[in-house]
Amino acid sequence: MLTKKHRAALGIAIALSLAGGLAAVLSATVKRATPQRPRPEAAREFYAAEEIGAYKPIYFEKSPAPPETLYVISKEGMNEFETVMVASLQGLLVKKQPRIFIDNGASAKLWMQDLEENHGVRMIAIEDPWALVDLFRDEISGYIAYTVSEEDSSSLNVATTMAGFENGILVEKSIAEKAGAAGLPLIEDVSGKTDEWSWERYGGRTNRRILLEQRCYPGDGRLYCLRDYAIMTGAYAFYPGQGELMNRVLDAQEPDSIMLGWGEEAENEQSASANKRGINHIASDWGMNWSALSGIYAKQLRQETNARPEDLVTGKKHVVTILYTDGDNMQWLTGSFATDEKYWAAKSRGTFDLGFGMNNLMLEAAPTVMDYLYRTASNTARGKDYFFVGPHMAYPSEYPAESLASYTANLARTMGQGDLKYVQIIDNNYTFGKNAALFDEYTKHEEIEGLFYIEYDKYCHYEGKVKWSNGKPVITSRYQWWDNGDETQTAQYIADKINKAPRNLKSPSAYSAISVHCWSYTVDDIKRLVDSFGPDVAVVTPDVFMQTFQANVRHW
Repeated sequence: MLTKKHRAALGIAIALSLAGGLAAVLSATVKRATPQRPRPEAAREFYAAEEIGAYKPIYFEKSPAPPETLYVISKEGMNEFETVMVASLQGLLVKKQPRIFIDNGASAKLWMQDLEENHGVRMIAIEDPWALVDLFRDEISGYIAYTVSEEDSSSLNVATTMAGFENGILVEKSIAEKAGAAGLPLIEDVSGKTDEWSWERYGGRTNRRILLEQRCYPGDGRLYCLRDYAIMTGAYAFYPGQGELMNRVLDAQEPDSIMLGWGEEAENEQSASANKRGINHIASDWGMNWSALSGIYAKQLRQETNARPEDLVTGKKHVVTILYTDGDNMQWLTGSFATDEKYWAAKSRGTFDLGFGMNNLMLEAAPTVMDYLYRTASNTARGKDYFFVGPHMAYPSEYPAESLASYTANLARTMGQGDLKYVQIIDNNYTFGKNAALFDEYTKHEEIEGLFYIEYDKYCHYEGKVKWSNGKPVITSRYQWWDNGDETQTAQYIADKINKAPRNLKSPSAYSAISVHCWSYTVDDIKRLVDSFGPDVAVVTPDVFMQTFQANVRHW
């Protein structure tokens, strides 16, 4: 509901906008997309507002109430520091209820449309970021000043850490005059302050389940990204690299927690460092609007493309499944993935069976996005889309035993709620060959029906080898398709091998999981690869692949 003050302030904003010759502030902002296929009610279930007290998130904290009205402001109409300011206001307000959504293009419009049509959220457009600040002036204490420069790459993170505790929005010093004119008092100027300073001052109060590692360089397009969610949750925001402070911060976190954002170090090193403390490192430095997207509460989501008994492969065939990489990348799934013609919006999607990675934690962080992808998945005789859990940057060999047990238990729980049955594991220590007992931590859970395994330095290192864990298969990628100059990773090489491979379904050699690097090849590229296979090659979804394997291959 809009308060009297909100109605009055919105009226003033509209009048000012019209007087300046701009488009009306209050307008329809959501561009209509292709109609979505209705989902049977039994397949999806969300908590009503009065029920959310029963919800217990594992990793991603949520607002106390779901969104009812979202004020939508376009990133195009703001400079980078105004966008940071609005993101900080977004994070402060969501401590009560999501009320702001930043429109940064096609995907944001799609999520707004979905929230409006499927969850009854009202959208109100507003053009002036300062009018938005004025609208909610009574709910903030002032502003925290910071600087972004070559000499000062820390104070924005310092201010982000402070904001939730001091109830202040973030204002870069170059626009601080406007904040003063808007009647906002200065809480503190942290220009020149370091990550060490903020850790000493606030480290004892920050969230022990969530961290944000985020860069703060001039002209960097991600300055505003994830600020809303970090402020909402009281997460410590920093960007120190692999140093002494990093170790202190990671050591202070609870086991089986998460670190958002991304660093500049080699991903293998930064993820391993987090994993040693039982922390799951989630690629998300371009994430946005998570404070709003997480405001919807999902009980249960269902895929419509699950394998049926009649889908299993029979006869003399070589069975192939395509595992599209990087589905653990939540910034991609909530960002451009759904509207990009290279991926979900590709013309050829639905003309063959394809496996997409999905981060199971989307169930908490962005359940409406996860539901949209399930609802719009191809499901015809020509082709189906099927989601498996993409390879978290969570190396099982690096995790302490207690943390791994907690991680896999929570993984299984969210997989059950999100109707995900198979996990792709990535590791950096050749675990498949050295310590396969770690797989039992996953397969002991009934929700996890099988594992795909890839090795960090080369996804197909084990060339299709198979092991069994608690009676469930652990299957390694036989091939990987990656544009890296390796002649064994070209379309021609893979097609030649597949077309000459065994066709005896009782032999593990008749099954090939192919990992395709999403940043190298598009869905249309994969279609051309699939078309190069012979008629006795069955390309199937990951679940049909696994179930056909289990039905035919002897358990060792």
